[in-house]
Amino acid sequence: MVLIIVTVEGIRRINEVSINHHLKNGSIVLISPIAVSVTGENFNLSTETIATQLAIKFKAEKLIGFCSSQGISDKNGNILSELSPNAAEKYIDELGKQPNNHSDILHFLYSTIKGMPTRCSS
Repeated sequence: MVLIIVTVEGIRRINEVSINHHLKNGSIVLISPIAVSVTGENFNLSTETIATQLAIKFKAEKLIGFCSSQGISDKNGNILSELSPNAAEKYIDELGKQPNNHSDILHFLYSTIKGMPTRCSS
């Protein structure tokens, strides 16, 4: 069963009805990073892209991302448990300037602030 349709530009359609049906029946829905286009081409999508688009489609209140580092820390080294969209934009600027720019964290932050509605301030 196809749950996500893609194009070269990214995700084109998410089969929300099918996903909801399986969730309501108590199933666990696994979304593969391999997706098919309407022309039959296969694409390997980033997990950040899939997670962000699913969060937008299902109007998620939070998006939790896992990455290779411990997470995002403040200036004192304390790991932050949540970020507002405005704070995420500041971290994108700061992380982008670092030599090891933590691309997985940057991708999640960028995708999240790009796709999620701004409901809170910094």
